[in-house]
Amino acid sequence: MPVFNQGALRARREAEISAAKQSEIAWRSAVASAVEDVQVAQSNLSRYRQRAALLQTAADDYNRSLSLAQQNYRNGAITLLDLLETDRNAATAKLSAAAAVLDAAQAWAALKIATGAGAAVSEQTGG
Repeated sequence: MPVFNQGALRARREAEISAAKQSEIAWRSAVASAVEDVQVAQSNLSRYRQRAALLQTAADDYNRSLSLAQQNYRNGAITLLDLLETDRNAATAKLSAAAAVLDAAQAWAALKIATGAGAAVSEQTGG
């Protein structure tokens, strides 16, 4: 009879309410963490794309400089050492631009992961 075990029923009710509140707090924390992950990933992607564009512009400028240095070398205006230095600088700029594109691609992938893109596809394929 419920009259005789009201204390136990009340304790059980309080325990269930406490468990529900803990679950809600955990859920809110998970949502806040997911939103933060997406915001960070978006910020990183924007920053890395901007960096990649700037480094590509620099690489293009170094290529123009190399072209001019090659003309100057053919005309005898600079030494081979100067030409090689300009070539090395152009190659370094190209490598930096390529690394920045890689960083942007990784940031894009991190954003896709943070937003859960592709989760339905992997569930359908069993992976």
